[in-house]
Formats: sequence, C-alpha cells, structure tokens
Amino acid sequence: MHILLYEYFSGGGLWTEAPGGAVEHDLLGEGRAMLDALAADLRRCSGVRVTELRDARLDLAEPASAAGTVVPIGSAREEREQLEAWSRRVDGVLLVAPEYDGRLLERARWVAEQGGRLLSADPAFIALTTDKSRTAAALAQAGVPVPASRLLAPGEPLPSDMPLPLVLKPNDGAGSRQTYLVRDEAEAAQLRRVSPDAARVEAWCPGVPASVLALCGPRRRLDLPPCEQHVDCRGALHYRGGRFPLGGGLRRRACRLSRAALAALPRTCGFVGVDLILGADPDGTQDVVLEINPRLTTSYVALRRAAHTNLAAAMLAILRGQCVPLFFRHDTMEFDADGHVRTIHTPASAVP
Repeated sequence: MHILLYEYFSGGGLWTEAPGGAVEHDLLGEGRAMLDALAADLRRCSGVRVTELRDARLDLAEPASAAGTVVPIGSAREEREQLEAWSRRVDGVLLVAPEYDGRLLERARWVAEQGGRLLSADPAFIALTTDKSRTAAALAQAGVPVPASRLLAPGEPLPSDMPLPLVLKPNDGAGSRQTYLVRDEAEAAQLRRVSPDAARVEAWCPGVPASVLALCGPRRRLDLPPCEQHVDCRGALHYRGGRFPLGGGLRRRACRLSRAALAALPRTCGFVGVDLILGADPDGTQDVVLEINPRLTTSYVALRRAAHTNLAAAMLAILRGQCVPLFFRHDTMEFDADGHVRTIHTPASAVP
C-alpha cells in the first residue's frame, strides 16, 4: 500500500502564510511531532510505502521521518500541484492540517477532486466540524452536552446576558490560537477592539480539560485512552500538551461522552479528536464537549509510546473494517505541545 502523508506546516502549507524567508510558525513544532510519529509508525507497517511532501526550506535530512520518499515543495503552487498529482498515484492520502481559514478543508477537497482516497476525514465531515457553531448545534440536537454559546458578528460586543467569565475564540480555530478567557467588562471591550472579526463566545466551563483520540472506519469507531490536556488559562489560552492516562472515573466519563459526540455526527474515517471538559460532579452531569478535531491530534505522540500495538497499523485495519484489540501500558506520561514525551512512572503490568 502506497500512502501519501501530508502535514501542513512542514509539507508546504507555509508557502501560503510565509512565502519567503525562514519557516516559522507557533504550530510548526506540533505539526512536525505528529508527522514524525505517524510516519515512523506507517513505515513499520508490513507492505506500506510512504511518500511525504516537505517544504524545501526545511532540512530534508531531519527529522527521522525524512527516511523514504520526500518530495520537496518550493512554492504554494507546487504544494497544490504535488498534492493533487500524488493523490492520483497513491493508494491513500492521510492529511494533517489545521482547521483555521479552511486550510484542512481546502486540501481535502483537492484530494477528493482528483479522485484520491482519503485515509483521514472527508470534506463533508471537515466542513461540519471546522464550524464550531454548526458542530455544537448538531451535538445539542442529539442531546450531547455543550457549553452555552453564541456566534458574534464582526465588531459585535460580547452579549450582556451571558455571565462572565466567557471564552472568546475563532469559530474555526485550532490549537487554542486567538482564544481568550474574558473575566470582566473591561477585558471584554479590549478584546473586541483587538479581535473585532466574527468570533464564537462560550460559557466558561470549569473542570478537567481532556481529549479522546478515536480511530474511525466505515463499520466501527475505537476510542484510544483519554488524555488530560494542559491549558494555560492566563489571558490568552495556550495549549501546553497533556498527560496520559486519566484516572478510572474520568476515563470512563470521557469515553462515554466522546462516543456520544461521534455517534451524533456523520461517519468519517481516520483519526478524530474530541475535546472535553470533565466537571466536578462525579456522575458527569457537568461534562461538556468543546469541539471536534477532524484530524490527528498531538496526544498521538504519547499514546503510541504506551501502546503495545502499532496505532498506524490499527488505523489501517479499522479502515478495512477489521476489529483491532489494543493494549496499553500503565505508564504515566507527560507530553508538551511540540511532542516531547517523558515517562513519569512505569508499573510492570499492562491493561487493555
């Protein structure tokens, strides 16, 4: 099986955002970490050959994922041309890209228009889940708890009938970019001056931030163990990585809510992330779904280290409709946003 693996920040996407000079972006390290981990796992799969697109401004000898076929990308035009051309040549295309400004959706459509087979989320699913307000409405209609929210027009002030604190974020954001915790009226007015574009405002939901990465296929979905998210909430919110695993009670609640969220949405394929807040009530009555990520998430870098099974091989098996048993060690791990993982504690036994 020949797979084209494309990651936006290292695969040429930054020719659009930064057409000259050094390749710099606050999400570049996170993107490369996911690329390296997934590429390494795919190359370990029997009978799988991997081709990658790589921004020519990056060192093609680093990191380890550069082993194999690497196609250098020297412009925004080349990025699209090569992605479209390779989509016609390979057996499957796996995309990892941010949702903002339609980046992921646009590239999924390029692949689909060439008749390529997506091993990641399809354009219809991406279009729905990239729009956080549409996603929340679909989840709420299915009875899945979500924060109270509203979509603001450009320049519209924060609503006076929603109590502070509130969260102000883009309706199509990724990686906590341009996401703010608003604590008082003065802060609200200031943020709307510096961020006047259309935005989504949500009720602040206290609790444990968590995420569940799911493997999705035509017949079944499989939840990977939930991870706690580390989010810096001082002013602008910053995603700092996370911790694996969650405690037993939180784990069960996170999996239950993730399954409910994905069951409320159209089926898709590949990796899909579900971001949650697990509230103080141990019965889960204060738990909410924040958003759906129609792509691989950074938690993969830690989950693959704890898994006895190759997670990329498991993804391919799920896509073929096969049942895959997964086993994970008890290892307690922390990972940062750039994919660096450290093991805190490693017991001897393993659990499914």
